[in-house]
Amino acid sequence: MWLGYNYKFAHKLDSSFYFYNDSYKISAKLGDSTKAALRLLDMSTIQRGIGDYVGCKITAIDGLKFVQESEELRTIAGLYHNISVAARELKNHEEALDYNLRAINLGKDSTSIKKIKLSNILIFKNTRANILADIGNYNDAKEVLVELSNDLRVKRIPKEIARVTDNLGYITWLEGKDLAKSKELLLNAYETRKKINDKQGLIASNVHLSKFYGKNQKEESLQHARKALQHSIDRNSKTAILEALSLIFKLGESTNEEAILYDSISQELSTLKQKNQRIYAVTKYDNDELIKENYAKQTENAKKDRQIIAITSALAFSTLFIIFIVYYKNQQNKKARFVEAYKTETRLSKKVHDELANDVYNLMTQLENKEIDGEVIDQAEDIYHRTRDISKENSSIETGEGYTQDLTSMVSSYAPLKTKVIVRGLQDIVWNRISKEKKIVLYRTLQELMTNMRKHSEASLVAITASMPAKTLEVTYSDNGKGVDSKELRYGNGLRNAENRISSINGSFTFDTEKGKGFRSKIQIPS
Repeated sequence: MWLGYNYKFAHKLDSSFYFYNDSYKISAKLGDSTKAALRLLDMSTIQRGIGDYVGCKITAIDGLKFVQESEELRTIAGLYHNISVAARELKNHEEALDYNLRAINLGKDSTSIKKIKLSNILIFKNTRANILADIGNYNDAKEVLVELSNDLRVKRIPKEIARVTDNLGYITWLEGKDLAKSKELLLNAYETRKKINDKQGLIASNVHLSKFYGKNQKEESLQHARKALQHSIDRNSKTAILEALSLIFKLGESTNEEAILYDSISQELSTLKQKNQRIYAVTKYDNDELIKENYAKQTENAKKDRQIIAITSALAFSTLFIIFIVYYKNQQNKKARFVEAYKTETRLSKKVHDELANDVYNLMTQLENKEIDGEVIDQAEDIYHRTRDISKENSSIETGEGYTQDLTSMVSSYAPLKTKVIVRGLQDIVWNRISKEKKIVLYRTLQELMTNMRKHSEASLVAITASMPAKTLEVTYSDNGKGVDSKELRYGNGLRNAENRISSINGSFTFDTEKGKGFRSKIQIPS
């Protein structure tokens, strides 16, 4: 256990996780449920800190199995909190609110609050306000924070009153009703945190202020984003570093050094997540075998419940099936047109590749063996490469397990040697929720954007990010190329094709460009 703690203090999280896991295995085999749960809490907290929210949730739920019915209130509350935060980051806000309320309700009196620690209870309540804000319930969110701000225990702790003030200012900004009040609250919290040198709090303040100023006050926004980055580096908080860099990228003012740092941190976190998952996977299997017998009776009861549910589900399914048939008939013609268009693209691509491109290549070979002007040969070679490009742009698309890799490879392949491409979030998307047709449309749209970049932008940096809030897939594209004045923008076939493709699947495609300040676009596709 102490090795795990010491390595965590030294920011060597892989070693910390390894030794916490060893301590957990020993405690579980000895039947020490309290220590086993504590180690799982430590492990899930590390996973939360590196952005492995799926792993964090699994580990924390396993920890609850050891102490769910015990009096270990601080451990239970910590596990509930980790599950709540993980669920929030995974956009499951209902589950996040449920586990957050469980953590808060454990502190039902002064004795239980003392066991859990007041500072933890205050964190849980701030978290609740932020989750409520995520789903647009701003009134309830502010009510939680106003109650905290009036609490005498909070008023006595500058760090806590700054946290509440900052969150209240940020949620007021999200609500969009009183920007002057929002700015006042955010700056008050910022000054308090500077005075007490609260580095972790300063990261949050700078991030919130950067978002508040946004593109309308770009210099102030960029200044706070860079301060957030520096504080994150000082604390060696890798997820905070990525968040700060993302703000800088969105403002279109990043440096090559920042792009390299982003790539390095992303790779490091990805490796760390995989390593921790492998460590715990083996331990989880062994532990599951040990506790399997304890759930035998529960399984039998669950089986009976499932039979009842199955009958009810069958009736419900029958009703839903009838509704689906009606909907399917309405969509069938639209889908058929899309499939036919895709088949036509693929067929033409094959014909260009197998016939025209090969014929041009054979002609080039014959020309090289004769005394022909070199300019003619160069023109023939140019035609050949353009023909191959047309084939590539309309070739068939893998929409199965290899889709993410193919999409990433395609984006990278379109970038000139001088252009760095950063792709974030594609691995985190649950692609099996996205239909084949929508995957094809997204692929073709990004292909259009990358082609446009290669031909016109002269960009040195391209950033593509993907996320899936609620039931919508959002993909943003930005580059730091030369851009163009929106009044002079030629709405050519490329952008028109992209918009038409997205419109065909009921999505939206918007873009923004300004001369000398790059090109940005946002794609939204209902999942």
